[in-house]
Amino acid sequence: MVEVGDQEPMGRPLAIEEGRTLLAELRDHVWLLNVLLIGTLARPSSILQMDWEQVDFEADLIFLNKAGRRQNKKRRPVVKMPPFLKAILLPLRGEGPVITFNGKRVKSVRTAWRQGRARAKLDETGDPLLGTAPRMSLEGAKRRHWAQGRGQFGDTLSPKENIHPLGLLWPF
Repeated sequence: MVEVGDQEPMGRPLAIEEGRTLLAELRDHVWLLNVLLIGTLARPSSILQMDWEQVDFEADLIFLNKAGRRQNKKRRPVVKMPPFLKAILLPLRGEGPVITFNGKRVKSVRTAWRQGRARAKLDETGDPLLGTAPRMSLEGAKRRHWAQGRGQFGDTLSPKENIHPLGLLWPF
């Protein structure tokens, strides 16, 4: 197993209550993006570029790398879809991009993200949910699990090892 370096976190992690408040204040596509980020531990670009054909509801898998796209060094793995995520995605499934706004693929959520943080009354130094999620896994998940889940060190975690920090934020 490759160990993760001791990189300093960017900003302070959100407290669990702050995470709940932020999710409650995020709107439609930004909320869905963040739920997918937490549930898959993927990079934002992987989720923003994801189409419905990459979501296999029968096998409960999400293929973060599109068919035909060459893997690069950042690696986009196949991840197990947790039950909460399947329950959210099933009624939304369709064709084309998963994250849309006014019927079009979303390329950036910077403005909507800032607005959601402002509504939640969170300062700009707080870490986004994606960075906070691994630090919230109070059940003992290591930072190496986070890196592995993001595809940096081989295949995805087994279901036994895969601890989803979103459970700490539920209900949202």
